[in-house]
Amino acid sequence: MLQVTLSEEGQLHSHFPQIESFSHPLASSVVHMHDGDWERILKEVQSDIPGLVDDFIADFSSLGSYGNSPVSEKELRRTAFEVLTMLMEAIAGTLDDTTFRQHADALGRRRAQQGVPISTLIDAVQLDFLVIWNRIRQAAGGNQEVLISHVDQLHNAVAKYNFFVRDGFRRENARIAQDLRLANARHLDKLFSSASIDTITIKEIAQAIGCDAHSNFKVVVFHANSALKARDALELATAEGKIFGYPHNGLFTAFWPISAENQPNIPALPSAVFSKVEGLANVRDAVLASPKLFEASRTPTQPTPAHELSWAIAGSALASFPGSKQNELSADITKLRNSNSPALETVEAYLRTGSIKQTAAISYCHRNTVINRLSQFADATGYDVTRPYDAAAVILALNYKPVTTF
Repeated sequence: MLQVTLSEEGQLHSHFPQIESFSHPLASSVVHMHDGDWERILKEVQSDIPGLVDDFIADFSSLGSYGNSPVSEKELRRTAFEVLTMLMEAIAGTLDDTTFRQHADALGRRRAQQGVPISTLIDAVQLDFLVIWNRIRQAAGGNQEVLISHVDQLHNAVAKYNFFVRDGFRRENARIAQDLRLANARHLDKLFSSASIDTITIKEIAQAIGCDAHSNFKVVVFHANSALKARDALELATAEGKIFGYPHNGLFTAFWPISAENQPNIPALPSAVFSKVEGLANVRDAVLASPKLFEASRTPTQPTPAHELSWAIAGSALASFPGSKQNELSADITKLRNSNSPALETVEAYLRTGSIKQTAAISYCHRNTVINRLSQFADATGYDVTRPYDAAAVILALNYKPVTTF
């Protein structure tokens, strides 16, 4: 039995147990001696291409064929006839390379359009090799010398066809992915650029991009200083439809259904993260609000929950109110941040826990250290975060970007 394996690079590696034990010292010099026998064998095999097709269909069907892909048996038979005929002509040296390549390229593209997995397609090409070899071996009878002398011709023909099929398949997949991005971009532009949008349109857009309008989504809006890097990093995921990507206002948004089986790997770049947004309509609202979020807040240095950054919007509104000291407080906090003061980190931890004990635990320090740092913060800013009103003002100021006056 002929055994064939296929490397990742598309090279065929075959083993012929019946003839491996035959080692003729003049094997390389007897090629021409057996040319007549080889031509006779090829003509005999070529005379029964329909029989080769029957062998191929029988074997391929037992392997599961192309599964659920839309390739009918009629098309499979027609393609098998064409491929087997071309391979036999290539082996015989009667087919020009251009025709050979064009046919393989067209097959690879067609199977990509039909959604056939590349591994199954290559299995089919490998099976062509097996079917042809078995017929050649039968026609050769006991003449193993002629098989050894000409086996490279069969190897080369199938390996070349396999390479061209793979190349066509991959290039068509790339084109389809680009078309998918372009198609999604048109619908996403309608979702985010329309002045207003109704429920029916939201459902139409969801259907067009292949998601449920009522799904829960995760939304990550990348800051302007990381938008290009994020878009490049997520190019493949966007092309494959794993995420929806949309550039806007110098920012870049990525969002996807939380229920997706394979969650994407998102780069840890400065961004606002909406962990759970209910429905596509609310995704639109979150994305459209994000420029104001970044405008009001300090530039994030890492992925930051959007609800933390949103305090900056309230801080911005309060800062513009006559008599407000929000700008001064934000400026004092900026000084502490620039000096890498541990007091600021402790204050942020305390505002999340409301507990001296818990703050000490998550900060890996003694409770007295926490008390001292909170006191240092109060001395530097005039605000004691253990008092609710002062704590509220500090929460608003932590992410708010103070207005510089001259």
